[in-house]
Amino acid sequence: MHEQRPLRAVRTLLSPLRIAVIFLLLAAAWIVFSDRILHAVITDPDALAQAQTVKGLVFIGATAGLIWALARHMVGQIESVRRAQIEALRDSEERFRATFEQAAVGMAHAEPDGRFHRTNARLAAMLGRGPEDLSGLAWPDVLHPDDRAAFSLSFCEVAGGTLDHAHVEVRFKRPDGVTLWGRTTLSPLFGPDGRIRWVAAVCEDIGARKQMEADLVRTVEELTRSNTELERFAHLASHDLKEPTRILVSFAQLLERDLKDRLEPDSRSYLDHIVGGARRMRQIVDDLMAYARSDTRQERFRTVELDRALEAALEPLRESIAEEGAEIRLAAPLPAVNGLDAQIVQVFRALIGNALKFRHPDRPPVVTVDAHPDGDRWCIEVADNGIGFDPARAEEAFQVFRRLHGPGVTPGSGIGLALCRRIVERHGGTITLETSRDAGTTVRFLLPAAHGDTAHAA
Repeated sequence: MHEQRPLRAVRTLLSPLRIAVIFLLLAAAWIVFSDRILHAVITDPDALAQAQTVKGLVFIGATAGLIWALARHMVGQIESVRRAQIEALRDSEERFRATFEQAAVGMAHAEPDGRFHRTNARLAAMLGRGPEDLSGLAWPDVLHPDDRAAFSLSFCEVAGGTLDHAHVEVRFKRPDGVTLWGRTTLSPLFGPDGRIRWVAAVCEDIGARKQMEADLVRTVEELTRSNTELERFAHLASHDLKEPTRILVSFAQLLERDLKDRLEPDSRSYLDHIVGGARRMRQIVDDLMAYARSDTRQERFRTVELDRALEAALEPLRESIAEEGAEIRLAAPLPAVNGLDAQIVQVFRALIGNALKFRHPDRPPVVTVDAHPDGDRWCIEVADNGIGFDPARAEEAFQVFRRLHGPGVTPGSGIGLALCRRIVERHGGTITLETSRDAGTTVRFLLPAAHGDTAHAA
C-alpha cells in the first residue's frame, strides 16, 4: 500500500511531462521541416512570406486546439474527483448521522461554552427530554447541582486543550425529579483551522452499577455489624454455658471428696459421668467458640514459619505424646507461608490430636509432617498410622459434630476437621484426606507461599 503511493505520484508527474515533451518535439519538427519544405517548394519571396504567415496561423490553431482538449480533459477529471469527494462526504455524513442517532449510549456535541450543538435520541431519553428540548440548553442545566462544579472543571480542561480526554461520573437531574447516574467521556473535536470547535461527550447510564455498589457497601456494613454482634453474643453465650458446667464439676468433685469412703461403685460411676459430661460440654463450647471466631477476626495475614507453628501446636500435646509413645517425624524442613499464625497452629494441633486419639491399638502412633510446592502455594501433608475409617465417608469427616467412630469410642466434639477446613479455606486453600481402615489417614491442605516467595522445594 505504501509502495503504491510514490508510484502513483510519479505517474501523475510523468503524464504532463510526457505531453510537454511530445509537444516540444512536434513543434520543433514542424518549425524545422516546414521551413525547409517551404523554401524548397516556393522561390518567390512574397509567396514565401505569405506561406510563412499561413504556417504560423496553422501552428497557433493546432496549439490552441491541443490546449483546449487538454483543458477540457483536466476540467472533466477535476469535476469527476469533486463529484466523488461530494459523494464520499455525503456517505460519511450519513454513516456518522446513523451512528450518532442510533448509538446505544448518549452522545452530544457541545460548544466550548457548554451549550449543546447536537444531541442524539439516547441522551435525550436518558435526560427525560425530547431532542428539541435540549436546544439552547447547556450541560449545567441538566446536571445535579452538587456535580456541576466537578463536571465544569473537566469540561473546561478539555475545551481549553489542557486534556485530550476526561472521564467524569455525575448525576443528571431529569424534569420529573428522577436522578440518574452517568459516566461521561469528554474529548475535543477540531475544526478546519485546527482549533477546538466542539467538545464531544459520550454518556453511559451507570445507575445499575451504582445501585450494586451501594447494595454491596450496605451488605458489608450489615455483615460487619452482624459479625460484631455474633462475636459479642458468642462470648456471652460461652460464659453462660461454661459457668453451669464449672459448677457441675466443682460440686461433683466436692461430693466425691466428702463421700469418698461412703460412695457405692454405682454412685461413683454416676459422679464420673457427671464430671465427664460437664467437661465434654465445656470442650464443645470452647470448640464452638474457636469455630465461630475462625472467620470473624480481621487480622492481617503475615509470614508464618511453619516449623515454629508446628512446635507451638505440639507444646500442649507433649504429655499425650509421651503417654502414647508417639513419634512425630518431619520429612522435610517446613517452609514459610502467608497467613494467621494462631489459626495455622490450630490446624496442626487438631490434626496431630486426631492422630493420637485415633491410634491403632497394635502399634505406637507415628505422625509424619511433610511439605512440597504446588505453584504459588505449599501443600502440607500430615499422615498417621492410626485406625483410619471408611474412605466413602471422607467428606462427612469435615462436617460439624460429625463423629465417624461414635461418641463412646474416643473423646472429642466432632468439630476439629470442620475447624481445619474453615481455617484453610479462609487462607484461600483446600483440604482433603485419604484414608482406609487400619491403614491410617493422610490429610493434605494448601496454604499460600509467603509474600515475595514462589513455592519451591526446600
